[in-house]
This record gives sequence, structure tokens and C-alpha cells, in this order.
Amino acid sequence: LKMAASSSHPPLSHAQLNLIFRNCETLYYIHQIFLQGLQVRMEKWPVLVLGDLFDMLLPLLVVYQDFVRNHATSLEILTQCKHNHNFYTLLEKHENKPAAYGYSLEMYLTFPIQRVSTDIA
Repeated sequence: LKMAASSSHPPLSHAQLNLIFRNCETLYYIHQIFLQGLQVRMEKWPVLVLGDLFDMLLPLLVVYQDFVRNHATSLEILTQCKHNHNFYTLLEKHENKPAAYGYSLEMYLTFPIQRVSTDIA
């Protein structure tokens, strides 16, 4: 979608793209670091010390907070963009790929919020 937003006839603007995917790349990067830390600790099983990993995550919770606060706006902008035929066609093409596992972009944007609320409950 970044490349599409930079094309001569973009199906969405960079501003819309940034609102839809606010902090997604940052969250992905944070999760990659956390996963690497978990993998290193799993090699030392059954001794499992995780406190330092969560200490690393604590100051980054503001990124999650911003993602959650932006969620409704993200879905609203996405719905508006779907009225653009070019965007809708592009989105449908990607959502129908096997790598999407049959999930819509709305679902992928909602999964992190559902996961957090499930973990807290």
C-alpha cells in the first residue's frame, strides 16, 4: 500500500495510510525483539527468567495505547477508502491471497486489541 500511495494515481493518500496503520511497524518491531528474547530464554529451559523482557516492554506500552486510541479512526478511514474502486480492488486482491488466511484487513487491525483484552480478562 505504501507503493500504491506513492503512485501517480494513488488509491489512498499517505495521510490515510498513516492513519490506518498507525504504529503497526513499531509494534511489529517491538514484537520481533520480544520474540527473539523469548527464543533465547527457551534454549535455557527449564530455567526461565522473563522479568527483563517485560521491563523492556513497560515503557513501550504508550505505543499500544496510541494504537488502541487510533483503532476506531483507523477502521473509519479504511471504510472511507473502500469507496475508492482502485483501493477496494487492491485490498481485495491482497485479502484473497493465501498468506491472509481468509482474514480481512479490519480483522488484522483488530487482532492486537482483542488479544490484549483477552490476556487481561
